[in-house]
Amino acid sequence: MQSPDDIQERIAAARRDADLLKERIKQRKEGLADTTLRKMAADIESLPRLAMKVRRNLRGHLAKIYAMHWSNDSQHLVSASQDAYMFLILLVINNTL
Repeated sequence: MQSPDDIQERIAAARRDADLLKERIKQRKEGLADTTLRKMAADIESLPRLAMKVRRNLRGHLAKIYAMHWSNDSQHLVSASQDAYMFLILLVINNTL
């Protein structure tokens, strides 16, 4: 059985090793960081503004909606909210089930 002093010494040695490894990782990262994101993106032209507009306002939930999922054919939408209801919406005819 090891004495408490041996255990403390091993813990201190492990902490020193961890600090050395952290320092080596930091030095390696600094060596690989040859540019910044701002410098790399300076030559890229900015994207045009995206103009979004409301196509349809779906109503029915009484609380916050926390999940939505589109079907594979993009004709149905399922929404779940904090009011414990889940709605399946047929988007072609705007009908809620």
